Amino acid sequence: MFWLLFLALLPTSVFAQEGPDPQVRIPVHIQVLPKADPETKNRFGLAFWGILPDVTAENILPDGTVKDNGLATLLVGGFVWQHDKKNWLELLVGQKRDQNGYKDSILNMRFVNNQVPHVAIAGEIQQSFRNERKRFFWWVAADTPVHMWRMRAGVETEHIHSFGKTNAHSIGPRVVLPLPLPVRAKALKVGLVTTYQFKKGHDRDFVRVYIITNLSF
Repeated sequence: MFWLLFLALLPTSVFAQEGPDPQVRIPVHIQVLPKADPETKNRFGLAFWGILPDVTAENILPDGTVKDNGLATLLVGGFVWQHDKKNWLELLVGQKRDQNGYKDSILNMRFVNNQVPHVAIAGEIQQSFRNERKRFFWWVAADTPVHMWRMRAGVETEHIHSFGKTNAHSIGPRVVLPLPLPVRAKALKVGLVTTYQFKKGHDRDFVRVYIITNLSF
């Protein structure tokens, strides 16, 4: 897992350039689905996400001083359609709060698709509506097993289209490591994901670590 972090920091040490921005994201995902016959292909239920987008982020004021106004948060909930147990689509609404306390109502769609053999594809679309921070965001990741410690490796990309402001685009490799849990914890899955994102133009690259928890009832 940590080879990706090593490779990310290597250019900084060799060329004495500014290193990538380190980020830690903590998502908690809950799906509540009714019990059904094992042969049932489609199920409908409720889905919820609670996310700390970056617990390392600092609020840097124009004069260069750092002010901590609290963690940014994202809370959404809505409906989920599950197909063949391994694929799902969620339609969600909720609110995003940044470190400065500004709140934005958002419309959110998320999905996971395992229809392609040996490849898992996940994605997200997010639209915020407040005029001062109106933006459209989309993210896609794809990974495949590498037969080592149950790891998966692949690529992810994210894009932020801001209305009246500069857009942001990035792409890079990702590694997924499911964490071991007790056998009886069938409803719980925890994973550690690391990605290095190369940003377009002169924007600073970033290394993001996700500690993601999934609960299914």
